[in-house]
Formats: sequence, C-alpha cells, structure tokens
Amino acid sequence: DYGYYAIGTAQTEQIPCPSGRYTNMVGQTSCEEVAAGFYASPIGDSDGTGVASAAQDATACPIGRYGATAGATACEPCSSGYYAEFQSQTVCQVVPAGKYPQNSANAATNIAAVMVAPCASGYYSEEGWSNCVIAPAGSFAADTNGDATDTAATQAPYCVAGRYSTYPGQSECVACE
Repeated sequence: DYGYYAIGTAQTEQIPCPSGRYTNMVGQTSCEEVAAGFYASPIGDSDGTGVASAAQDATACPIGRYGATAGATACEPCSSGYYAEFQSQTVCQVVPAGKYPQNSANAATNIAAVMVAPCASGYYSEEGWSNCVIAPAGSFAADTNGDATDTAATQAPYCVAGRYSTYPGQSECVACE
C-alpha cells in the first residue's frame, strides 16, 4: 500500500514509513525522506486498526511556514519580524524596513506572516520589526535618505532647528513662524 514498505522476501506484513518519510507507490522496499521545505506526517487511522497509517506523499510547507530540514513531520510558523510568501520555503525572509508583516487576510500578524505591507503615513519600521510605530512628536516619518515620506518610512528623525512637529505621526516638520 501507499505509505508502507516491505524488505526481504516472504514478508507477512507491511511496515509503515517512519515519521518524515513517505512512499507514493506500492511494492516499495524503502521510504523516501521528505526534502527541506516539505513535510510528511501520518494520515490517521485509515486502515481501521487504531494505528496511524504512514505518509503517502510529501506535502509542501504552506505560505507563512517553513521547513528548514529534511525529514520534517510539520512545518514551523515564521517568527515575529519574518514572513514566507511562497510554499516550500526552507527559511523565512526578514521583514524589510518601512513594512510590516500580514496574514492571508491582509491583517497585521506577529507569526506565520505571508506578505508585507508598507507602513501608513506617520508610521515607520526598521528591518525585522513586526509592526510599524508612530513617529513621536518632534520628529517625522522619513525614508532611508532622511527625506519625508507618506508611506513605508524607515526612520523617524528629529526635526531640524527652525522646524517642528507638534503631534505624533507627522510625515513632515513645518517651519517655525
């Protein structure tokens, strides 16, 4: 059967593939180890014996999760400040500066992120941050060059002499009157 193998001759039973291994053909003498970025786990009590039957195939790690090593039985969620936008990833990407991680419903998330979105006006983030923070009063949201920006700010430098921002979340400083 799929998910089982037999070695030698005159066997009376099949052997289920061990965790992290699978067979997707009948009559096998060994099981294949799943590659990194994939997983293989038992599919449940499909034969009615109360024993979990072995994996019949390697399954790609879904978006938001990764498989760093071969032979995995599950994929790990990307941790805070990281995301995985494709299936079968072996590592998660770091969230770039000026962005924050989102889940598949376009909502901000701290784990298992599948994409990134730019910080809103008046907010900024640095590389690897899991959220955007508001630029404090006396500063402004700026890009990597220090220029004022409406979205995807990567820093919040203080206003220079002769300019000010009274409230948090400003995307520019105004000249003193």
